[in-house]
Amino acid sequence: MSKKVVWMLSFEYEGVVKAGGLGAAVARYCRALAARGFSATVLIPSHGVRRQQRVESAWSGERRGVDGNTYPYSVGAETYTVDGVRIVSFRGLDQHTSRFLDSPEVYRDPAEKASLYTRAVMHWAAEQPQLPDVVHSNDWTTALAGMALKMFTSERGAATPWVHTIHLLSSPSFPWHYASEQWSGLRSVLHRVASAQGVYTTWVSDAWDSVGGSVDAFAALESDVLVSVSHGYAEGVVSRLGVVPREKVCVVYNSTDWELSRVDSWVRSVYGTGSRSALRPLVLRSLLAGLKSAEGSLDGCSLLVVSHGRLVWQKGFDTLLNALEHADPQVGVLILGLSSGDTAHEEYLKHLTQRYFGRAVVAREPVSPQLLQAVVYVANAAAVPSRYEPFGISSIEAQALGTPVVVSNVPGLSETVKNMEVDERGTALLVNPDDPRNLGQALTSVAWLTEAVDANQPALAGRAPLESVRRRFDRLRDVRMNAASWVDENFRERNTGEMLLHCYAKALQAALLRQSK
Repeated sequence: MSKKVVWMLSFEYEGVVKAGGLGAAVARYCRALAARGFSATVLIPSHGVRRQQRVESAWSGERRGVDGNTYPYSVGAETYTVDGVRIVSFRGLDQHTSRFLDSPEVYRDPAEKASLYTRAVMHWAAEQPQLPDVVHSNDWTTALAGMALKMFTSERGAATPWVHTIHLLSSPSFPWHYASEQWSGLRSVLHRVASAQGVYTTWVSDAWDSVGGSVDAFAALESDVLVSVSHGYAEGVVSRLGVVPREKVCVVYNSTDWELSRVDSWVRSVYGTGSRSALRPLVLRSLLAGLKSAEGSLDGCSLLVVSHGRLVWQKGFDTLLNALEHADPQVGVLILGLSSGDTAHEEYLKHLTQRYFGRAVVAREPVSPQLLQAVVYVANAAAVPSRYEPFGISSIEAQALGTPVVVSNVPGLSETVKNMEVDERGTALLVNPDDPRNLGQALTSVAWLTEAVDANQPALAGRAPLESVRRRFDRLRDVRMNAASWVDENFRERNTGEMLLHCYAKALQAALLRQSK
């Protein structure tokens, strides 16, 4: 019996190119599907990554601009595998096309890269001997290609479901010309659409115009199932877009492959001890010695709070640094950030680091996976102070290693934790976003709780400013194991796979319905 085939559309894939959390999420989708008998083929722009010099297929064509002029393009495809997953990478074969498809900056000129990617996907699909069982696109940059494949398979009589995941609402809006046959390749044909207002027949161009040319909204309207990464974010998407029937929305949680036992074994082999208290200064010394673009210091701090992610306003790192004003002087903050080009925000974080010199370090570069996981493992607490967050992968990564978290109480992120103030098997404290005082007290409380556990000195928990932690040490002393168990039960690839299959089955029913009319 042949495997079911999924064409997975993404601008990122772990092991090829990664600009944020999307690459890891899509890679885990593919691994979870493989474990359930599916074969995934990932369609991705090259972003300048080449595994071989020659392409296996090449196509050329022309696009007509709003100025009436024609603009030629030339694209090629190469195929290779990453951890057993088939990757089809599209590159430019002339200077103009290469300028966009091969740019190593994943999201530079995204509209042009997405348009040429859509053209390449259409050329490639036309030469395939077999249609897919599912088309699954991810975020707005692959939405037009997803729609093109929906139309392509439908015209060949197949009820191939199109599943679209919005990991983050972020699309621009364009006139119909951008999506049309003249530029990106979509033809305006009569077709059926299921919206919040009911099922109706309309032209593709009219469907586009009905949502003001928003690519996110168009994908939400046209896909058979719209996937969100959390229930909270799904509610926000439905409310904001206004065109999606609630019954069309499905949720697939992200997952992590961070393993407590693996990291514990690694730190013991490298540092000769398993004591987190003893390991903390050793791991910190190793990590800080290798950083080239870090500000600040952690002199004299015995308790460690760690946070990691892109250095953008959304992540709330400024609130985290300001929380030091209200935290125990023993608490130090380490932010392992990735620069996203927001120089003004990064300068503000640098200013705050200087204000709290000796208690804060902000890095602006990637660190090795082993050291990243090791420092999260030895930390007293992890902080995720985001102002908004569709899901919050760093929250489950920390908990997977037995490190409790303090997170903003916002939709999406709050689904990744169990609140220790109301649950004896809790894994986290929730705080209001943009509240440095609340955050500082919560971080101090969790830090002294875990130090009491790590050092086997229960009296240390008495230094927690929050009574809900201070007076409940005996009930919360298993917080590290509770955190790891919570992730093992809910945020592993098997969970992702189960949720994906549910969404695919739901999408198939919708595709069969639209194809039967």
